[in-house]
Amino acid sequence: MKRETIGSYFERPLTLIQGGSFDEIGMGGMDHAAVLLWLGDPEWSHEELEKLIGRFVDRGTLNLTVSGERAGESFAVLIGAVGELQGSFITTLNVLSGLNLDEAVEEFLKHASPGEAQMKAWKEYRIVLVGGGDALYGKTVDAIEKCTGMRV
Repeated sequence: MKRETIGSYFERPLTLIQGGSFDEIGMGGMDHAAVLLWLGDPEWSHEELEKLIGRFVDRGTLNLTVSGERAGESFAVLIGAVGELQGSFITTLNVLSGLNLDEAVEEFLKHASPGEAQMKAWKEYRIVLVGGGDALYGKTVDAIEKCTGMRV
C-alpha cells in the first residue's frame, strides 16, 4: 500500500492512498475524513467492496464518494452495505458516475463535505485508489495539481 499526504486543500490535509486490492487499504484516520474511493479495476466483486465499505463504516468515515470503474453499480453496493450495518453510519454518501479521473477529483474536492453536524470533526480529504498501478497514482497526482494548483 502506498500512502502519502501530498498537501493541504482549504486548510485540510489531502492524503492519497493506493492499494492493489481492497484488503490492502489501511483505515487509519478515516474517522475524520471525506473520502473519494476510486475503483481503478473493472473486475472488483460485490463481496470485496461490501467488506471495504464495512471497514469505512466501522471507522466512522464522514463522507464516502465512489467513482471509477462501474461507479453506478458500486453506489448500489454502497447503499446496500450501509443499510445492512445497523448502528453505524457514514454521514454523506455520493457517487460520481461517468466522469474521468480528472473530473472526479475536481468534483470531489469542490463538493465533498460531511453533514452539518459533523463539520467540526472533519479534518482531512482522502483519495483512495484501488487498483490501477503506478500509472493511476501519477494521473491522480496530476489531477490534484490541475484542480488545486498545488505542486506535489
